[in-house]
Amino acid sequence: MNYRFLTSVLVALIFSGGSAAEPGRDMEWPTWRGGQYGGPRKPRGAFDGIGDLRVVWRSSVGSGYSSVVVADGKVVTMASDHSKDYVVALDEQSGKELWREPIAGTYPGRDGANDGPLSTPVISGDAVFALGPLGHLVSLDLQTGKKRWSTDIAKEHSALLPHWGFSTSPLVYEDLLIVATGGTQKNMVTAFEKGSGRVVWTAGDDIVNYQSPLVMSLDGDDHLVCAGDKTLYGLRPMDGESLWEIRHRGQDFYAKIVNPVVVDEGRLFMTYRSFESKLISVEADEDGYTASDVWKSRDIKGNYNIAAYHEGYLYGYSGAFLVCIDASSGKLAWKSRPPGNGFLIGVDGHLIILTKKGALSVVKASPDAYQEVARMNVFKKRAWTPPSFSNGHIYVRCEFDEVAKVAIVRGEEGKSGEVSREVPLTLPGSEFSKFVASVARATDKKKMLDEFMGRQEKFPIIEGDRLAHIVYRGGANDVAILGDMFELQTQVSMLRVPDTDFFHASFEFDPAAILNYQLIEDLGTPVADPLNKPGSSGLGSASVIRMPAHEEPSVLTERPSVEGGRLDQVPFRSESIQVGGLTWQGGRRLRVYLPAGYDDGDERYPVIYVNNGNPALNQGKMKTVLDNTIGETVAPHIAVFVPSTSAYEYARSQRDVYAKALVKEIVPLIDDRYRTVAEPSSRAILGNHEGGFAALYVSLKFPGVFGMIAAQSAMPIGEGEELLLDLVKKMPRSKTSYYLDWGQYDQRMTATGTDVARSSLLLAQRLEKAGNKVSGGMTPNGSGYSNWRCQTHRILETFFPIRSK
Repeated sequence: MNYRFLTSVLVALIFSGGSAAEPGRDMEWPTWRGGQYGGPRKPRGAFDGIGDLRVVWRSSVGSGYSSVVVADGKVVTMASDHSKDYVVALDEQSGKELWREPIAGTYPGRDGANDGPLSTPVISGDAVFALGPLGHLVSLDLQTGKKRWSTDIAKEHSALLPHWGFSTSPLVYEDLLIVATGGTQKNMVTAFEKGSGRVVWTAGDDIVNYQSPLVMSLDGDDHLVCAGDKTLYGLRPMDGESLWEIRHRGQDFYAKIVNPVVVDEGRLFMTYRSFESKLISVEADEDGYTASDVWKSRDIKGNYNIAAYHEGYLYGYSGAFLVCIDASSGKLAWKSRPPGNGFLIGVDGHLIILTKKGALSVVKASPDAYQEVARMNVFKKRAWTPPSFSNGHIYVRCEFDEVAKVAIVRGEEGKSGEVSREVPLTLPGSEFSKFVASVARATDKKKMLDEFMGRQEKFPIIEGDRLAHIVYRGGANDVAILGDMFELQTQVSMLRVPDTDFFHASFEFDPAAILNYQLIEDLGTPVADPLNKPGSSGLGSASVIRMPAHEEPSVLTERPSVEGGRLDQVPFRSESIQVGGLTWQGGRRLRVYLPAGYDDGDERYPVIYVNNGNPALNQGKMKTVLDNTIGETVAPHIAVFVPSTSAYEYARSQRDVYAKALVKEIVPLIDDRYRTVAEPSSRAILGNHEGGFAALYVSLKFPGVFGMIAAQSAMPIGEGEELLLDLVKKMPRSKTSYYLDWGQYDQRMTATGTDVARSSLLLAQRLEKAGNKVSGGMTPNGSGYSNWRCQTHRILETFFPIRSK
């Protein structure tokens, strides 16, 4: 999540196959991860002769992240209609809804997530067992959906509610329904009698967030394996007796999503840190069993997907790249940009991968290389749930609404034509494209390129007033671009002139545009263009394209002759709040800008509060802007730079906590300590990106506190856009002054409906319609401080103009 941080408990990974007579037809998928937790079966031809993929049916079920389970002709999942959460059953053949049973009121999506359940149901015999995000555990009749029994694991079994709601998936073992309830009073795992819901045993001492139990065979015995935030347990399934345990030493969020993969008997693979994964071994000894680490790897990391195992190799993700590693050593076999970041399962010697952008791929599970055998685009909206496989068909869902059944088409019949294409990176007819064509024909390509590069005064190469050509020369075999010219999380491979080390990509931009971009060499970490020094952006170490008509404001350059203001540091601490196992608020150090002359008089000053205070001062150069504009084009005022203490406090689940702290504590503190004009008409707030959303939200949630509000590239998360528009609709009519600006190439993503430019324009129109004064508008730029800081002086001049005497 940043978008959003949803849990890998959603991910199903299993290799298995169907019968040889009817490929893949005798296999159902009744539970999370298909009931096989990494142990492969011999290939049986489920994908023999595959030529394409074809959607059989689509069904609208509602939003959510629950995986699809299939048994006895029923396709079952969980979903929300934004009022209630449900267990939903569809007909396997037609996709027609058979029944829908409510569990409880909807647990709202947090921090960019949609509403809806995350746990996956389990089908056992004639019953369905499901766990809702608020902790309601139910047993339903498979044929009718009628409730047989229910219990509330939070209220009745002392389970602790995770931040995103209960996500662990129940497991059926013989006559027991086993749930990772989480708790430190011998109640980390609870076994219920399947038929009645009666508690049979509890065991373990650890918090459970987004982990689910599984069963592993060892020396002829079954071991129930379950991870908590600190410990990995091996329990005897029938009575919960502890057989072994190991501190997995997971860190940060990844400690909360440890979901092991069975590699072979007694060996378990897990991603447990953002930068690292590992293999552990469980072995019998004279005292019972001992668990220990075997190896650690940094080649599967930084992704919520759970790896899959097949014939000695593990398949998973390193960031957004698909990787294969040797399970015996942890060494990398290959790494691939296609098919894109997503969630995968393993079936019959193949990987089935659903990307977050809704593309479905079937890939051979081979240590030799990435080998895609079929691909189609299934959803236009974001998917955050792994596929399922049953009776020769693939089942997928997007997080917004749909479940789809996909058939495996043999041979070349029924070509879907829905394969995604990469963005074109050439501009035919340009002088640069003519040069590239001449290099391709040349005998001495190296000499020609050496001379060409030697003639360039700067990079990227600018042609005319609208064309920009990004080039790369070096030892990489693959170079991709990530930046404002594309949608969020999109990497596009640069074009390479054959038989050279020269890569290139061409674009047409507004003549006054500023855009940020990064390069990715050989599927590594995004970095700044080595030919173009890093700039300031939201991407981290990034390079900046400045088109010819762009003029960098002179106020961004320090002027030694200017008497500048000074920065005070003000420690501030608000009460820490525990929500969903996470701690919010606490201490932060405010930095207060006092204009030159403040200490020499007794006059009072207007104030501007700045979200994301530290980067606003550093990348945003805001002190320099204040020093250069105050007394020239801007009236003297105080600026309070408020640092962020959490990624969740501006536009996500803790926005109200921050809003209250700012309005009820920080503003009064500043008014008490400094000579401010403590009136709304003299009080402003400024923010960018999610901090821009926070500026708008605080002003609308607490009308009458700030009379001037500036938001740059305001990023709404989840339902944020609708929330702001609703607050505008309800706001009392006023003459509040708003300044909104956004970039022509601002952040956007079709799969999630994110479009900063569109939402900013809509909000500006609604604010103006409500009687407010709205300034600003669209700039010919992208996102990030290289753009935002170019508008800072305009914001200050709008809010604090020098009044003529």
